[in-house]
Amino acid sequence: MLRGKEELFKKTIKLFIIIFPCLSLILGGMLFSFYYSSVHDSEMSLLEKEQYYINHERDLSREHFSTVVSDLLFLADQGSSNNCYAPSSTKDLDYLKRGILAFSAQKKRYDQIRYIDAQGNEILRVNYNNGNPVLINPEKLQNKLSRYYFAESFKLAKNEVYISPFDLNVEYGAIEVPYKPMLRFGTPVFDDSGTKEGIVLLNYLGEDYLKLIKSMSLIAYGDIMLLNQDGYFLSHPDSEREWGFMINPNDKQCFLPQHLDLWQKMQTSSSGQIKTDDGVYTFTKLSPLNAAVGAATTFSERMAASERMETDTEYFWILMSFIPAEKLAAIKSPLLWQILWLGGGVLIIIMVGSWFLAQSMTRRKFYQEKLFAMAHYDLLTGLPNRALLFEHLQQVLYRCQRYQRKAAVMYMDLDGFKAVNDTLGHDAGDDLLVAVGERIKAKCRASDTVARLGGDEFAVLLPEIQDISGVQLLAEKILKTFQDPFILKKSEAHIGVSIGISIYPENGTSLEGLLDAADKAMYSSKNKGKNTLTFAVD
Repeated sequence: MLRGKEELFKKTIKLFIIIFPCLSLILGGMLFSFYYSSVHDSEMSLLEKEQYYINHERDLSREHFSTVVSDLLFLADQGSSNNCYAPSSTKDLDYLKRGILAFSAQKKRYDQIRYIDAQGNEILRVNYNNGNPVLINPEKLQNKLSRYYFAESFKLAKNEVYISPFDLNVEYGAIEVPYKPMLRFGTPVFDDSGTKEGIVLLNYLGEDYLKLIKSMSLIAYGDIMLLNQDGYFLSHPDSEREWGFMINPNDKQCFLPQHLDLWQKMQTSSSGQIKTDDGVYTFTKLSPLNAAVGAATTFSERMAASERMETDTEYFWILMSFIPAEKLAAIKSPLLWQILWLGGGVLIIIMVGSWFLAQSMTRRKFYQEKLFAMAHYDLLTGLPNRALLFEHLQQVLYRCQRYQRKAAVMYMDLDGFKAVNDTLGHDAGDDLLVAVGERIKAKCRASDTVARLGGDEFAVLLPEIQDISGVQLLAEKILKTFQDPFILKKSEAHIGVSIGISIYPENGTSLEGLLDAADKAMYSSKNKGKNTLTFAVD
């Protein structure tokens, strides 16, 4: 019993070693697929959101500058309706000045509001003065005929808008400190007859817009940057890298030299995402000039603004988000730990389940084999029993009939077994039967079937024999081996054997016919004096 349990345990271990790795590989494949899919979906979702944030910020920028352009066009209309360049009375000009002061105080975004005539003379200027707008005295007004923004603004048609490059304000040849980012918006002013009389100019305080850009960092995943068309940073998480083209022009302060290929790709598209070894760049082009389309009030004005915008595409900024590769990889870490914890738990379940499955399969196979053995093998000798002998004989007869071959059946009955059983006991009798089976089997071929039919009867099936001489020789060897005593556990025994032999097809062509012929021949051997062999007669 103990040996059977050990054998069962060893077989269970062997099957477990097969089942557990297979199920673990399947689990690993499923978890890897789930992990890869989840990481991919998370990354795609993140990048889609990042693109949405960038595009949304672009739309907000357009709306933001659209209000500035609307303010500019409103002031141009006010200048025209109040005849600011040739007022009929000082009352009209005073009315305009009061209106501009109130406008500056309300808007809080324009450092200067100026009306300049066709000769470049400032005729009205309001300085924001850090929230306390002041009207500049006439004697302090200046001529701006030589300044680039006057020339660029004055040459435009009605409702066309000039926007200067985004830079830092310069006073008396030096950059104003603290830094004052500035954009200048200009448009011509016309009288009622359509004659161009001058321009209105807004010095827009860019810090308001840059705060809008930086606020995006609160929701975006990446670092938010704004670059001008030369690749210099107008806004950057590291303020030391901003305004490099004015403060300290060098390659380190510029995006372009270190990312030339990336920059060239950005020039070919209005927006997109580019993945590199360093990380993912999400970008969109934007231009304050586009705001002229939204600010135009009539359909014809919008169409004209749209056409002009197409010719002004050389002036643009790039709004960009950069997600470093390390930050992208950080997305994977929590998910990886979740997968590992989940996988570890499932692996333990699989390991336990694999053991029980292997144990169940081993036991089932063991009992199936045991049932098969009980049904087809003699439990004492381990030899095939009558049922299995009949199956083998049926198969042999089929082959013999199909291929025209011969076969033989030996029917054996032990001589003197009953006396051993009576004198030495049943245990000795059982030992003797086992020893008899072993001796007979030792003399037969591997292809022969040695069976115990029951009691002290044995049979040998010899498939595919050439002639009866070989069968007779084997029978004589078996008889000879019975001449030696059988050594049992507590004694020894001397017995003989009577053998009857039938040949296919001479003595029968059916299972029953061959066995009956061999049985009769065996009894003939008994009648002859035992311990001999007899061939069946036709």
